[in-house]
Amino acid sequence: MRDYAALEALAAQNPRMNDMRITTPTQTFSMRSDFGLWLKRGSPQIGKPETDSMLVEVPGADFLLDLTRAVDGSVHHKKRKITMDFVCDRPKTQWAYIRSKLEALLQGQWLHFYFVRDGEVWAGQLDVEMTPGEDKASVKITATCDPWPKEHYFVLGVSKLGTDKIA
Repeated sequence: MRDYAALEALAAQNPRMNDMRITTPTQTFSMRSDFGLWLKRGSPQIGKPETDSMLVEVPGADFLLDLTRAVDGSVHHKKRKITMDFVCDRPKTQWAYIRSKLEALLQGQWLHFYFVRDGEVWAGQLDVEMTPGEDKASVKITATCDPWPKEHYFVLGVSKLGTDKIA
């Protein structure tokens, strides 16, 4: 089992380490600093957006009419799934508290979140699942998101980097 304090010191030296931050209406949470959760290698897994279409057969024609495209001429997309796998290096005695705090803050909520590494801001409804292991706990957060990242730089008064406040 790795030393949590050593991991925090390493993260402080390397701001490019993978961290996820979630903005609620009142504050921003770092999954690494506030909950002791570290993104696993290969995470997040961002699914591709599915094309939304409503096909209608036109009588006497050899084609199907896509009503979603016929309205404004553009392609529309459904929601996108983002799966984030974390490992919790905090002591077992804190797991129940971390689980209840995560579920109270995130479960079923529509929130903005971003990954420090790439800084793309997403908005979605979150689902939390925590599985205890022998010496580490696995946390899986699944987000059903808008199909594309948000284009604006500031989200709820906090910049993507989490340091600048809107005056």
